[in-house]
Amino acid sequence: MNKERLHIAIVALWFGPLWCWTLAFGQVAAGGLETALAKRLLNEGWERSPRARTEAQAWFESAPADIRANSGVRWAYALNRIHHRKFRDAKPLVEELAPQHPSNWDIRYAQIWLATFVDEFEQSLALMQQLKKQMDATGDLGQDQKTEAYFRMGRLIGYMQGPFANRVNRQSLETSVTALLDGAGEQAIRAFTQQRVAVIDQYETLMATRDQKQEKEMETLVRKQQVDLEQQTSLVDQLKQQSTEARSNREKVVGEGQAEIDGAKAELDSISAEWNRQQSIIISARLDLDGVWLSIAQIDDALLHESDPVIRHRLLLDRNYFLLLAREKESYLYSLRADANAIYSQLGSASANYDRSIAKLRGRVNEIDQMLSSAESSMARANRRIRGLQSEPKVSNTLVATIDATAEALTNYDPFPTDVLKQRLLDALQNAPK
Repeated sequence: MNKERLHIAIVALWFGPLWCWTLAFGQVAAGGLETALAKRLLNEGWERSPRARTEAQAWFESAPADIRANSGVRWAYALNRIHHRKFRDAKPLVEELAPQHPSNWDIRYAQIWLATFVDEFEQSLALMQQLKKQMDATGDLGQDQKTEAYFRMGRLIGYMQGPFANRVNRQSLETSVTALLDGAGEQAIRAFTQQRVAVIDQYETLMATRDQKQEKEMETLVRKQQVDLEQQTSLVDQLKQQSTEARSNREKVVGEGQAEIDGAKAELDSISAEWNRQQSIIISARLDLDGVWLSIAQIDDALLHESDPVIRHRLLLDRNYFLLLAREKESYLYSLRADANAIYSQLGSASANYDRSIAKLRGRVNEIDQMLSSAESSMARANRRIRGLQSEPKVSNTLVATIDATAEALTNYDPFPTDVLKQRLLDALQNAPK
């Protein structure tokens, strides 16, 4: 077993990539590698998945040049690419095959279809006229083949006259249609016309559907906009009323608050005046008391130096008098200070009441001002919203773009018959001489 593997490896190195690629396709007869690759592209590589698409490309590109050059392989790969929607990859392959197989109507149709799909309309019209001339020159062409060709060309012409009427040269299109129908025969003309009209009708139906959806959405938007407009207008009216009431309330609050402040200020001023008057009386009483004590001090000084009994007796009588007077004045001063302390307490309460009145007014005014600011801000937003709602609403771009993209897709009107052409090619490969 190991010797056999070694032998295969040596042969692979000697003969190069061709031998390795042949091994990948199993044991096939000479000349059968092309058929094997073509069938693989139409079978395993046909599944619509990224993996199958990538593998099919790898199988074709890794095949030897002479196998890739085989018409059956190239046509199978072109169908595979179209099936996987790699239209621009398929187009050069089909353009190469078309002149090599002028009687293969499938390849000719694929060439026309791809030219139309990539918006090369002039080329597509020219290819249709070439095909028509070739069919006219083919004596043994069956009616079914001719009808099918006109069936397909009618759909492509309808595509150019419908979705892409604004991008196709009208003169070229009319000239081509005239040339295609000249001498085509009743059955072919009927098939052509029916399919051309069917595609145009399908396009117009899509456009009508789009217009209906746009109109319906516009009606919905208008109704919603009207409701929003009414709501916003009502909101503005409410906010205006709130603002008016708030301003009126502000004036009332300011008036009442100022009256309260003025009362507190008057009380504070009155108590302050009483406090100041009391302080003046206390100062005066204190000065009187100090004068009495000064007199006592002077008498005491005189007693120290006086020896006459009569004078000393009179001085002692004076001293007793001033002592009694001092006690009276001290009692009076004490009473004044007690009254002053009571006034001071009243002064503190009046000052605090005054400060509270100011803070209370400021708090209520700030609260009203914040409410006013909020109402005015909401009103400004509502007015901006009203101005925006007064303009015409716009239909969603997504809706229009989606329908327009569908309306412009060739595959929406004439999907390429890959499965049909695949089976034809498989049948041809199956019936090919071994």
